[in-house]
Amino acid sequence: MNLRVLLAGDYVSAKSVCIAASLVAVYARQQQHEAARATIAPGFVAPKGAKVTDLDATVTVSRIIPGHYGAKTLLVLRTEGNRLVKWFATGLRDFEPGQRVRILRATVKDHETFRGQDQTVVTRAKLEDLEPAV
Repeated sequence: MNLRVLLAGDYVSAKSVCIAASLVAVYARQQQHEAARATIAPGFVAPKGAKVTDLDATVTVSRIIPGHYGAKTLLVLRTEGNRLVKWFATGLRDFEPGQRVRILRATVKDHETFRGQDQTVVTRAKLEDLEPAV
C-alpha cells in the first residue's frame, strides 16, 4: 500500500527512494513464492482415519498460536511427494521453516483445502528431526 501511494505521485522524493527500490526485492520474493506454490501436487497423503508412518517432509510453516488454555503450534509440512500435511500440536514445538523431519506416526484426521491447496490434517503425530543439531 505504501508503494502504491508513493508511486501514484508525480515524483519520488530522495527521502522515499529506498521504499521505491524495495519494490524489486518484493517482486522477486512474490515470484519465488508463486513458483513454490505451483509445484504442490493436488491430492492427499492418505484417506481419513488411515495411519501414516515413516514419511519424510520439510517444515514450511511453523506458528505459535496463543489461546486461553495454553499455546498451540501449527506446523505445515511438505512431503517429498509435494503434498501438504497440517498438524496442530498442543504446546510449544521447536521447528523452523526449511527443517527436515520424519513423521514417525500420525493419524489422518481430515482433508481440507486452504487457498486452493489440498492439505491432509493429522493428529497425534510423532516427529523426528532428520538433521542433527549443530
